[in-house]
Amino acid sequence: EIARCLQGAVRALVIYVLRNGGDRDHPAARELAVEAVRQVRPDGYDDVVLDEDLRCIPADPMPMLSRIAGHLDPAGRESLLMRAVRVALADGPVGGAELAALQSCGRALEMTPAHVEGVLIMARRSVG
Repeated sequence: EIARCLQGAVRALVIYVLRNGGDRDHPAARELAVEAVRQVRPDGYDDVVLDEDLRCIPADPMPMLSRIAGHLDPAGRESLLMRAVRVALADGPVGGAELAALQSCGRALEMTPAHVEGVLIMARRSVG
């Protein structure tokens, strides 16, 4: 049950970031989105399924993220958000809409604004 919830949360999270300020057609962003999902669901997730997700996954992942948050320790929440941050950074600096999306996801994951900012700083350092 938890594994399935985590798979859904990762999918919803990366789709949310791509839809909210990211360049959903940017090759690096798409590649990282697929990679993030494959880390929790290795079989069958590819660029074609990503396109399906962009069309079909509900626009608001917050209820799903809130449900999974209680099952994750702080490091697990950071790891989940980090996947989305990496997707957001793949097409360049995090813009205002992407930042707002990431902050909303962090709140749903029961993270403080400072904690979300810390994840952003770690991600920026790891890519640049």
